[in-house]
Amino acid sequence: MIRRWKFLSSAVVLGAALAGLLFAAEATTDPQRSVGTLEAVDTQMQTVAIRTRGMLEKIAFDEATEIVENGKKVRPSKLEKGDRLRIDWTRRGAKIVATRIEVVATTSPAA
Repeated sequence: MIRRWKFLSSAVVLGAALAGLLFAAEATTDPQRSVGTLEAVDTQMQTVAIRTRGMLEKIAFDEATEIVENGKKVRPSKLEKGDRLRIDWTRRGAKIVATRIEVVATTSPAA
């Protein structure tokens, strides 16, 4: 009986520890910032790929992501390859998600 109790109490402690790790993995990190040149935007998968310091970073966005150009909100489809972007993002589990995408320089001529 005592052995069974020790086993059960160990299982409960282990389960609680695993639950804590899973919860921590879902928690967001402190906001980060990346600045780079837009290589691609995928509106279906809701991702942008930017080149920064020679590396390609893939960053997700969602309906809560604020996307701005010249102080005005724009749709993701407005972003063009070659645009210079400043992206504020946070990590959600294994995923990097943009909270704000700002076009700081565009490849398109001013309208």
